[in-house]
Amino acid sequence: MPYASFDSKSTETIVSLSEDMAYDVGWNLFMFEGPSGNIEVKGKYLAFMEKINGEWKIAAIAFSNDQPAK
Repeated sequence: MPYASFDSKSTETIVSLSEDMAYDVGWNLFMFEGPSGNIEVKGKYLAFMEKINGEWKIAAIAFSNDQPAK
């Protein structure tokens, strides 16, 4: 199924006291081109980030859908 678009928004970011690790939670919306029009897949994510050489890098990320798989 061809990918049409993606959008996401962070709802909360928590930074460690040492300011070198953080996690971010938010929502996401994927759109795919289906045979009868676009299909929306709404969900949420959790990302774990590390600060490396002064830049934030995503070390791990997990997505989950709000709807059951079709």
